[in-house]
This record gives sequence, structure tokens and C-alpha cells, in this order.
Amino acid sequence: LQNALPPLNTELVRLQGSRLVNALEKASLLFPEEKKKRVTRHLLLITDGDFDEPGIEQKIGALREQGIHLHFLGIGTEGGGPVPHITSPGGQVIFSRLKVEELQRLAELGGGLFLTAQYHEEDISRILEEVLREADNIRIEGQPTRIWNERFYLPLILVAPLLLYLFGSTGRFARGAS
Repeated sequence: LQNALPPLNTELVRLQGSRLVNALEKASLLFPEEKKKRVTRHLLLITDGDFDEPGIEQKIGALREQGIHLHFLGIGTEGGGPVPHITSPGGQVIFSRLKVEELQRLAELGGGLFLTAQYHEEDISRILEEVLREADNIRIEGQPTRIWNERFYLPLILVAPLLLYLFGSTGRFARGAS
């Protein structure tokens, strides 16, 4: 990630600024409607929450109505700081500040979780557990329960007397070995 960051800058994007509503709209297209009842539908947004976009609450509500959960992983600090290796088109340093309350509110609206990044494996394990728990519930509700009945022993009941005769102490194999 650190090797990929230096060449990135905001000038690579034709239209500057956050376009979260458009991004969520594109992401929702990845979930086919016909599979709505059989699969879990979750999105993870990694952000500092520094977006002020009209219609974001309505879009998140619409996603939730479609059965898509929106989880947030907050990066940065509430005190804020400069974003390394990224500058504005005018060459000014871009500052980022984590907006915890806003992201918590949006995660609740989206039926998801909000976590602050701790930058190790446990960051997303809780979100992954939530996704897998819902996947298990859908799988259980959507399929009939299959019970395997072991019946291998039935042919053994029929063959057991023959085996006892053949391998018993008075059987033919015991006499033929001498």
C-alpha cells in the first residue's frame, strides 16, 4: 500500500471531491436483485467520514431497504492530520479528521457496524463475524434440514454369522493353517 500511495494524487480524478452517493449506487449494482433472499449483502466503506454530500442518508436508507448492509471502518484520528503523499490540485496539503459520531449514525442507518481502525487483523474480524452470522442464518432458513441416517450396519447383521463361522476357532481357515 505504501508503494502504491506516492503516485496517487487527486489530479488523477477528473472530478474532484467525494462522490459517495455515486460510489454507493455503483456498488449496489454488484448485488443482483434475484439473489436477494439467498445471499448476504454487505458493503464495507473505509473512510474518515469527511464528506458532506446531500442525499447520503437517503441513499443509505435505500440500500438498507434493498437488504444491503453498510459497514464503516473509520481511519484517522478525531484530532486530524495531513494525508501523506496526497495534495490538492493547488499543491496544498490535505487534512483528514475522523468523524466518529457521523460514521456511527450512518452505520446505524445502514444496518451495519462502525469500528475505528486499529490497523491489525482484529479491525474487520467483528464485521466479518456479523457477515458470516447472517450468511449462516440465511443458509439455515433457505434450505431444508438434511439428516443422514447411518444404515451401513444392516448388511453386516446378515453377514455376521458367516464371518463368525469363517474366522472362528472351529472355522475352516483355522484348520487349514496347520
